[in-house]
Amino acid sequence: MLPANAEMLIKQVLQVEIEVKPTQYSSHIVIQGSKALETLNQLSVKDKNSIIKTYNAINESLGDDSICKGGSFSIDPAYHYKEGKRIQAGFKTHYTLSCEFVESQRQTFNAILDKIQAEVEKNAYLTFPIPNVQLGVDENTFKESDSALNEKLLTLALQKAKEYSALTRRKCSIKEINLGAQNEVMPVALKAVRAASDSSANTLESIAMPTAKDTQKTLRGNVIFTCK
Repeated sequence: MLPANAEMLIKQVLQVEIEVKPTQYSSHIVIQGSKALETLNQLSVKDKNSIIKTYNAINESLGDDSICKGGSFSIDPAYHYKEGKRIQAGFKTHYTLSCEFVESQRQTFNAILDKIQAEVEKNAYLTFPIPNVQLGVDENTFKESDSALNEKLLTLALQKAKEYSALTRRKCSIKEINLGAQNEVMPVALKAVRAASDSSANTLESIAMPTAKDTQKTLRGNVIFTCK
């Protein structure tokens, strides 16, 4: 038995959870070379310029405040190896955009896809795969959830100190609290699907956005209580 004036230490791992609602969509748009480009032995300056003009037209249509950023691209020879020798096998090209948007900007995103599709259709050397769309938690919400978790863990620790005071009939308080690593909120990656609509045959049908349940985020902390 401890002397009446001896300090009692209680070590405990506490855990708290909160629900975080995913509200931000993200998509990585890619334009690639077509089979026609992959089978060319030579790519003339005129043909290179036609590809560059397509990319420039897409970039110019976006504007500085667009939900999609990037627009970098490359046009390079493609090679394969045969009997240890490098042999050119056509050409390849790659164009990328990164898009972030919320539900209210869904139509803007679909309009951007329509514009890209319209430009790519004019160029036989390019192809535009339907992009994936992910639903996740935006950076501000993620940071706010960190703060909320810290407050919730501290509140729980203070409540535990009161419970230990009543149990031990001593005055218990938090001597040390170390916050552990929280679980990351993983975006829900779903293939963008085409929604049924009466859209023109020359435009893409609207992309139906993925849905996801609220994600649980957890924080664990090592707490040392002192009771005197």
